[in-house]
Amino acid sequence: MRKLSRFLFLLEIVPLLVFVAIRALGLDMTQRILVAGACALAALLLLRALRVAYTPLFFATNVFFVFAASLLLSPFDGLSAFFLYLGEVGMFVTILLVGFIWLLSQDAGLFHPSTAAGIKHKRYSWLLLLVYAACLPIAWTFKGNENLAGALPFMLITVAEKLFYQLQLREIKRGA
Repeated sequence: MRKLSRFLFLLEIVPLLVFVAIRALGLDMTQRILVAGACALAALLLLRALRVAYTPLFFATNVFFVFAASLLLSPFDGLSAFFLYLGEVGMFVTILLVGFIWLLSQDAGLFHPSTAAGIKHKRYSWLLLLVYAACLPIAWTFKGNENLAGALPFMLITVAEKLFYQLQLREIKRGA
């Protein structure tokens, strides 16, 4: 099961890769969000059904894609136009809010329930939220350049998640 969960861990980046890759097909932002939203929902349901732990960024990104897709399908043109105007900044505001809700809902640190960490590990969650918040000015500064405004913050968040996860695991092993 451990090897399978390592492989399934790669499903976390599939929706984002699909979102970036289908740009080559000439699809506009709305179509790309809808396709990535479908991939995100499928990946989330598969990981949930197999009971594989997933990261806050994966969950927040999936919530963003599903939320954005449902907003774009809504009959209110003003809402979807405003959301498309925000672009990457709106994406990170959504991810920051979902990350904050994730933090408040968890009892035991960054990757609950995959770890049996204590309250002291919450500092990694707070540090991760600071990284999320630091990505907002990056996305705003490079607004319009999808590679810098979208990819750079995602890489920063992904590296921070992996680093904090490893630090948390190391601390748990030391405590055990």
